[in-house]
Amino acid sequence: MLFMHATLTPVPGRLADLGDTVAWLKKGFERSGMTLRRAWASTSGEPGTMVDLWELPDANAVVGALTAAAEHPRHEEAMAKLATVLQDEVLRLLSPAPHCPDFRPAGGSRCLQVTYRVGYGGGRAAWPRLPGPDGWHLAGAFESTIGDLCEIVEMWELPDDADASALGEQLPPGVRARSTVELEPLAWSL
Repeated sequence: MLFMHATLTPVPGRLADLGDTVAWLKKGFERSGMTLRRAWASTSGEPGTMVDLWELPDANAVVGALTAAAEHPRHEEAMAKLATVLQDEVLRLLSPAPHCPDFRPAGGSRCLQVTYRVGYGGGRAAWPRLPGPDGWHLAGAFESTIGDLCEIVEMWELPDDADASALGEQLPPGVRARSTVELEPLAWSL
C-alpha cells in the first residue's frame, strides 16, 4: 500500500477556496484509482496549509490520474481555477510505518502532523524512539519511499487540551529535525 501526501500552500487569503477546489477535483482523481483518505487545513497562520492524504493502489496511479486529467475536456478550466488559489505544492510518496500499518482515524478531531527528518537509512532505527504522548491517538504513521533523507510523517489526533509541547524539546537520537503543524479535518473529506 502506498500513499501520496500533498502539502498545498494557498495564495494568501484563499485557503477556503483551495479546499473547495480540491473537493471539486476529488471525483476525477478517484476515478483513476486514488482514494482521498482525509484532507485537513491548518488552524493558524497565513497563508495557511492544506494537507491531503491519498491512498494509491500503486505508484503509477498518480501518473495515470494526471494523464487522465490532461485529457479531460475541462482540464484548462481546472488549471485556471487552481492557478488562482494554489501558490505551492509538495508531494511525497509514503509507505505505512511498521508500527502503524493502517491509516485509522478515530473521528473528525483536530490533528497534529509531526514530520521528522532522519539520516539516510535511519528511519527503521528511529521508529521506536519517537515520542507517543499519553492520550493521543496515532491515526497514521508513514515514511518516505524515495529520497536521500528519510522523512517520517505521523498524524496524531489530539485531546482537546493537548499541544505540540507534549513531544518534548529534545529530538530522539538519529533525528535531525522535527516540524509540526496543527490541522483541522475538512468536512467534505470525512
